[in-house]
Amino acid sequence: MDQTSTQIRVFRPIDVDTTEVTIYGFAPRGEGADDRARRIRQYEDF
Repeated sequence: MDQTSTQIRVFRPIDVDTTEVTIYGFAPRGEGADDRARRIRQYEDF
């Protein structure tokens, strides 16, 4: 099964050479623990 996720990324300038990026990921209601772990692990590959 292909795993996709919806996310919002917030970029906040900290300094002239530094930017903070916060990612909010959204998941389906009732998502199983294995599916959630797989979806979150995909961030590590990116």
